Amino acid sequence: MKNDKRATDSLAESVSHSILIIEKGIKEYVFQEDDSAYRSVATELRKLLMDKDATASFQRSIKQAKSAKNLLELRYGNGRKILLRSFPAVRKPETDDFMDVTPTVYITRKDLLYCATHGGSLVSLRKWLEEYLAYTRNGEILKVGTAINYIAGREGSHIINPVGDKREDIGIAFSSEEPTLEKVKNMDFSKTDSWRQFVIDAGMRLLAATYVSGDRLFEHTIDIPEMPDNPKTIRMQKRKNG
Repeated sequence: MKNDKRATDSLAESVSHSILIIEKGIKEYVFQEDDSAYRSVATELRKLLMDKDATASFQRSIKQAKSAKNLLELRYGNGRKILLRSFPAVRKPETDDFMDVTPTVYITRKDLLYCATHGGSLVSLRKWLEEYLAYTRNGEILKVGTAINYIAGREGSHIINPVGDKREDIGIAFSSEEPTLEKVKNMDFSKTDSWRQFVIDAGMRLLAATYVSGDRLFEHTIDIPEMPDNPKTIRMQKRKNG
């Protein structure tokens, strides 16, 4: 019994620590324009949502949580009862003047917070991680969870792009419409803004997670921009330079 409580307390502390790092990284990226902050967010997202070894190590002591898929479920319960804002489905914009908000297009960094907390329907954590979102060079569509793991593994704990470095990018791109294989070949996979924005967006969606009952999962101190009156969808006007 004591071991179970000790493990539960340790898990709670570990999850709380990761959430604080995610919150700090989001603030630094959005409000201080620290481009490197997404790396710590990606690392903690992977720890909470994708690290099977960490989950297994706690499960050996926390007997009532055998079905948990990740640390967040192990700490808070069934992932089907943890709800997050869905990412907008990949689809063609309705007009040439406006486009649906995806991790590719944010006019200001504060739009990341706005869209992550107001855009998309609420879905369960498990469904959220299975959503298709990003593209690879060969036209493969990556799931949200796979993209988080991919970015964290290649970027999360590394210092990247030193002066004069010719390193190869991680090879993920995002699109506001489902492209043909030919268009995928012509995508700019060297643009780092897209996956930085995706990581910060995902982190903010996690901080805004709720239980089925509607209770907020985490309390955070990030100021979220107010939403316009009664919008049916969150859309932004295209910039003149594309």
